[in-house]
Amino acid sequence: MRTIAICDDNEVELKQTAQTIRRFVDEAGYEVCLDVLGNVEECVRNSPQYNVVFMDIEFEEGPLGIDAAARINAAAPNCQIVYLTNYLHYSLDVYRTNHAWFVLKSQLEQRLPEVFEKLAFVDGVRRAAIAIKPVGGGGIVSVFCDDIRYLERQNRVTRVFMRDDVEFDVREKVSELLDKLPETWFGRCHNSYAVHFGRVRTLRASELVLDNGVRLPVSRSRSKQFRSKYLMWAESRNV
Repeated sequence: MRTIAICDDNEVELKQTAQTIRRFVDEAGYEVCLDVLGNVEECVRNSPQYNVVFMDIEFEEGPLGIDAAARINAAAPNCQIVYLTNYLHYSLDVYRTNHAWFVLKSQLEQRLPEVFEKLAFVDGVRRAAIAIKPVGGGGIVSVFCDDIRYLERQNRVTRVFMRDDVEFDVREKVSELLDKLPETWFGRCHNSYAVHFGRVRTLRASELVLDNGVRLPVSRSRSKQFRSKYLMWAESRNV
């Protein structure tokens, strides 16, 4: 049985989050023990007993959630963090911690299937990560490779698009980032684009469609090699 905590000092939103998660896990047939906490310190103190913490970011005293998540990373490294917030501007700051997902509260219900899919992946697989330095980000962040949806070169920066719809820019070229990423997971479909094979839903001769509906071009010069690598990736996972 999973033990899940929700930490939020807004009583109304805490109750709504708990009801949403409880409804989802009951319908999905998950056996879950759910704790609701309004105090960050209590959550950090009890974190070793939790499998997952849904952590709000903005508390009455300020953005305490990110610091609390970092402390949970240290105290309970097997406890997975899912950030919940009303504010998109924290989307880059959370990458200074080890977390499974970043969710806007308004999107929680529709995102829960993806969140629990990711939590199952985290439980069963040792995750590969790379260190990168976002433009204007003020430091180096660690990004899990499986969370990257695709890369796009734009002028002199490369935009990194994540599974949770977070995006940020880095100076490295697409080829330089690919050198850091697992070779069998990613392929370059165009001079300006590289994608995670697991995010591809439809592959055509001159175009591919990702799991979020984004369409990317497949250039003629790269089509054969990209298709070959994609098929090898799919066969290795019995897709």
